[in-house]
Amino acid sequence: MKKSILLTACACAMLTACSEKRPAVVENPVFDVWNSATLEVRKIEMSDTATVLHIGAYFRPISL
Repeated sequence: MKKSILLTACACAMLTACSEKRPAVVENPVFDVWNSATLEVRKIEMSDTATVLHIGAYFRPISL
């Protein structure tokens, strides 16, 4: 019984250690399609508790 628990714990530790970690910050992310030039995603910050988007918003008034 102790051997199976130890083996399971070792297997879980190895899987956790070998897992791929994602980048914490993505600068100027690549998008395939834009539907508007008024919003621009500059940076994405990812953590365990939150994902923060840094967005530039542009307004072009229509002249009458």
